[in-house]
Amino acid sequence: MSFKDLKELTTKDEYDKFIKSPDNKDKLIVIDFFAEWCGPCKQMKPKIAKFSDKYTDVVFVKVDCDEAEPVAESENVEVMPAFLFYKNGDKLHVICGTNDKDLEDKIKELK
Repeated sequence: MSFKDLKELTTKDEYDKFIKSPDNKDKLIVIDFFAEWCGPCKQMKPKIAKFSDKYTDVVFVKVDCDEAEPVAESENVEVMPAFLFYKNGDKLHVICGTNDKDLEDKIKELK
């Protein structure tokens, strides 16, 4: 899967429903907050795609901070890329930056 194939959440309502969806019950959700102009975000795109292929029991989605600014504001995203981890509607953790080892370790820990 490529990064562009990941589901993109574009509105606050869609975001809130997705996080609390019964379809995602007991699943780890990893949300990538990014911007198209952001160099570090571009660096992480292939790594996120790789993780989505490797961890098929984890739900990976993305939010473009420019296109969905109310969503980014509601989560207080000030640094990109930012990765938010949710399970059963609860935010478990946040990682900012490009350390893919830390990101993968947290995925393994929380799934």
